Amino acid sequence: MDREPIYLEKDDEITSVVDKLKSAEGTSLDIVIPKESLMLQSVINLKLLKRQAETLGKEVTIVTQDKVGTKLAAQIGIPVVAKEGQVPKEVNMSEAEKPEFSESDIEMKPKGEEKEEDKIEKPEKEEPKEEIKPIEPKSGKKHWLKKHWKGALITGGFLVLALALFAYIYVPLANINLKLAAEKKTVDLTFTADKNVNEINAGEQTIPAREVAEEVEKKESVNATGKKTVGEKATGTVTIIDSGYTSKPNSTTLVAGTRLVSANGLTFKLKSNTSVPGFETIGGSTTPGTVDALVEAAEVGDKYNIGATSFTIPALNTATMTASSSSAFSGGSSREVTYVTAADIEGAKEKVTEAAESEAKSKIEEGLTEGETLLEEGIDYEVVSSASSVASGGEATSFEMTAKVKGTALAVKEDDIKALAEQYLSDSIGEGKEIAEADSLVTSTKLTDFDVEAGTLEATLAGEAYIATKLNEDDLKTQISGEGEGAALEYLNGFEGVDLVEIKFFPSFYKRIPRIESHIYIKTEIEKTQE
Repeated sequence: MDREPIYLEKDDEITSVVDKLKSAEGTSLDIVIPKESLMLQSVINLKLLKRQAETLGKEVTIVTQDKVGTKLAAQIGIPVVAKEGQVPKEVNMSEAEKPEFSESDIEMKPKGEEKEEDKIEKPEKEEPKEEIKPIEPKSGKKHWLKKHWKGALITGGFLVLALALFAYIYVPLANINLKLAAEKKTVDLTFTADKNVNEINAGEQTIPAREVAEEVEKKESVNATGKKTVGEKATGTVTIIDSGYTSKPNSTTLVAGTRLVSANGLTFKLKSNTSVPGFETIGGSTTPGTVDALVEAAEVGDKYNIGATSFTIPALNTATMTASSSSAFSGGSSREVTYVTAADIEGAKEKVTEAAESEAKSKIEEGLTEGETLLEEGIDYEVVSSASSVASGGEATSFEMTAKVKGTALAVKEDDIKALAEQYLSDSIGEGKEIAEADSLVTSTKLTDFDVEAGTLEATLAGEAYIATKLNEDDLKTQISGEGEGAALEYLNGFEGVDLVEIKFFPSFYKRIPRIESHIYIKTEIEKTQE
């Protein structure tokens, strides 16, 4: 069964420990006591602990590494272990090992209520004191040292020498600070992102891409803007009179649509072809040729519902052929209506398509994984379908336009773009240089071509980075280990781009690079310069 631990502080007194025993839920307890704890300085404290545990029906084990406390606990029969969870050895006490204490010695007194005689005759805490006897040199040892002093001196000298050698090898430290000049280099390259490749190819300047597509359908109600007047045209009968235009037996034919203008300026048109008989003169008296014909108003509206009146025929431009009506015209009416124009439909299609494209873009962006990005304008939109609920010219105050759009994009990873730029720059600067700072390596990307069917896009990237001389710290440590300060400075200053070398030694008077390479610490600082 696992033992419940009770942890004590160094200054916990027996009364505090008893309270913890009472509040513990388990019956098998580990009393964890730190070294030099107050509890372990008095055998009476331990005796009280054991007695209280037995009274409460609890089995206690002391966990401590305090040697004095271990001995005292063993004397009174409390099991002791060095670590929590260890199984304590069985304690067997002989009568000779048992300490002699009376019941009055272990009587618990409330704190601050000690008897007067206790205060005078006993100290507040009884601590076991181990008597330390001075070691008296035996006469034999004294005699041996006197006889072999030279050998002892030589041995001591070798020990001092060995200690000095140890310190010479293992104690020295060197902190080296190198300041390198870094040049700014611009990056400008064209790359291809392809959904059909799986890894970066610096030679072909390609990176992987992932196709992302979303289809969205949008419907919106749009107001119609067309305005027109509709209605019925007034009709009536007129008598066309030839009083001198064409003589019999000839006649004049007026075609359908010939205009007749009323005395008040309203225009009417013949509804069919009409043949007008010529006039006849007998005995100096003229008999006009006449014919009745149906006419209708040129436009809709009730203003054409006019009474009997006379008409002229502008096409003949003569007063010898006229017309007149003997009864009123009727049937003319008009009203203004709103209708859907072709421009309305085209504008609505553009508006709804734009809304569908925007929603498709949002969905595509939501579908990107961490680290992916879309290049600017890197989405291709296709209008799958569009329809208007009212045809062009149809009467309506509003209509619904529906458009379905499919958006397709190629997503690329920003890390892939940066890695390609790093490889491109590294290849261009050669082996002796390295990129010292790449925070602005990719400042912009611009899409130049997007082939949706092939699943590829081309783009350019631009940026800048700082490059410096490439130094291998392990090689540097190997070359300068064990060298003096001057030789180390000369070697390190010999590298191209090294502007400053600072070496701090420990101990400060020991001006030599440690022989142990792990005791050499190199820190590199970059000083930016222009290209």
